[in-house]
Amino acid sequence: MIRRLRRWALCVAGAMALAAAARGATPPGPATAPPATPPAATAPPGAAPPAATQAPPPGGVAASAPSKRLGPPDLRDQFQNAEKALRKADAALGGHDAGRVSLLLQRADEEILKFEEGSGLADFVRETGAARQAATADDLTTADRAVRRARAASASLGDYSVARSAEVSYRAALAAVGDRSGVEFLAALDAMEAAVRAPLLIDRLHAARAAITRARSAMVRNDFPAGRKEVAGARAGLDGVTYLGTLSRSCYAFLAASELLHDRATLTARDQIQKGLHDLATAKEIAPQTDLEDIAAVHDQVVGIYKRINHPVEGDPGALSAASSRLDAVRQRQR
Repeated sequence: MIRRLRRWALCVAGAMALAAAARGATPPGPATAPPATPPAATAPPGAAPPAATQAPPPGGVAASAPSKRLGPPDLRDQFQNAEKALRKADAALGGHDAGRVSLLLQRADEEILKFEEGSGLADFVRETGAARQAATADDLTTADRAVRRARAASASLGDYSVARSAEVSYRAALAAVGDRSGVEFLAALDAMEAAVRAPLLIDRLHAARAAITRARSAMVRNDFPAGRKEVAGARAGLDGVTYLGTLSRSCYAFLAASELLHDRATLTARDQIQKGLHDLATAKEIAPQTDLEDIAAVHDQVVGIYKRINHPVEGDPGALSAASSRLDAVRQRQR
């Protein structure tokens, strides 16, 4: 019995060896030492030394590699994440744990940075600058390429810009290239930049991040009053982004409603007016005192049109267009 078992085991082992050979497998051998680490490459004579990695600013978050552009819904969600993280840090300032507050502030800073990187704002500023420089030098071919890249960079910014005005001015810029008119191209580029206000949005994001850095420094000193002051400043920076967004969307909605009402598309015009009034209500809550009079006047005018939307009077489309222009004037004077 034992001999039969041994023969069976030998047969099995032989069959496994043959199968391994058929697959090209190599039988296990003694373990070998890992290859030695090759010596560091020596730079050729005259070559520049590798650039040193830059450290992030004190208290700040290191800049990450270029991230994928976020679509409009994801960008909206990312901004809400930043606001939520900052509110958590603000709430934690009511306690006594400076370390926890600092960690929450770091998280808020990271969320704001993700929003900025995913928004395409910096790309828009860079490409419109390149387009302006090329057009000024009468190089409309290069200007055309740059303005197309700028438009692609602003594709996610519909919630923070007057999208229709940006598109109209973009098409005017392309038409100017076709006409070989640098003057008209620059005028269209001005209008495109005014519809987005990218530098102002960037400034407000950077102001929020700078305030967060100062708040984290206050936590190192265990200075909660200073921390609360700086976090309030950071929240004001994000509110400034929200304010520009609500004004922009209201401008777009009232202008669209004007054209729809002119074409007797009453139901669609009503929907646009509702959206515009909703954003305008949000804007009114966070508007600076200097803007309240204009916002209240636009609100009352548009509400009057909305109440008679089923029986509009002749001047209502023009009144909606004027309301949009008045709000855009408020947008343009923001600094």
